[in-house]
Amino acid sequence: MIQIMQKFLVLITVLTFIPISAQLQLGNETHYARALKIDQKTLFVGFSDGELYAVNLKNKNIEKIDAPKSLVEIRDLEKLGNDLYVMESSDTSELWKMNLITKVWTPIKLIHEAVFLDDLIATKHEVFAFGDAINDSLVMYSIRSDSAYNEAKFMHGLPIGKIALFAASGSAIQAFAHHFGIIYQEKGSFYTYCIPGKHFFHKRKLPLLQGASGGAFSQVIFDLKKNKCIAIVGGDYLNPNRNDSIACYSTDAGQTFLLSESQPKGYRSHVIQMKNGKLMAVGPTGIDVSTDGGKNWRFVREGKFHAAIRAGKYVYVTSNGGKVFCFEWKTWF
Repeated sequence: MIQIMQKFLVLITVLTFIPISAQLQLGNETHYARALKIDQKTLFVGFSDGELYAVNLKNKNIEKIDAPKSLVEIRDLEKLGNDLYVMESSDTSELWKMNLITKVWTPIKLIHEAVFLDDLIATKHEVFAFGDAINDSLVMYSIRSDSAYNEAKFMHGLPIGKIALFAASGSAIQAFAHHFGIIYQEKGSFYTYCIPGKHFFHKRKLPLLQGASGGAFSQVIFDLKKNKCIAIVGGDYLNPNRNDSIACYSTDAGQTFLLSESQPKGYRSHVIQMKNGKLMAVGPTGIDVSTDGGKNWRFVREGKFHAAIRAGKYVYVTSNGGKVFCFEWKTWF
């Protein structure tokens, strides 16, 4: 009887780490999604084949949006006013905006003919786009109306060199207060921050693995115990099971970074905040969670995942085969 009770308790313990989930089938089953954006009760999902979907989070109705044919791979989405901004990542990236009321698409004119865009981020009044360096200068556009302006050339302390941002999930750039925090690669992984239109500040080398296919891929900035904190995850996307030196954290707004004491199980392409210091990181070998702001990570679910976004008590996570999973995230904490 004691052995039966012990097995029963073990089973209950295991079940508490398996949240109730629902599965949505979107898009071509040979593709996947990295771009997610929630506007009120609508989840927008951008796929690796250029398809764009809108999911009503109340009734789970799915609408395929007629997107421009030239969009090869949608990598990030942002919203400002009545416009949804759509970023395509390739060696000749494109930017478009779609009016959510009229459904009319407008191309954003880029300064450079060939630029690899990695990230979009919106403030209250403006949208910014970041990309890999051109002529050893980090690309930073401010988007006004239907044109992109080269914000980088007007800023002091601009990072220079063979700079690249890993566009895993459009989360290399994060906003806090009036600043942007930025992670990038240039013979290692670095963190810097800037005030748009003014100045780039100190850069800090991150204690993460180094290589052409490895480094920092995603960050999240949050407040914890009145401190501005940062958690960064990454790894080696060509060796996704490698889990040494793939996550680090800061409790002083990026002045110093420490390796996480317990690492995620493998390469993680996206990290998001659930609440306070509760974080979740997803990648092609599964899902990990942290309850202490990224200092320690705990593996909770196997699977091939790419990006995540929180909506109240649920979190939506993209996977292979055009799938989007919906989990009750609190059951992992």
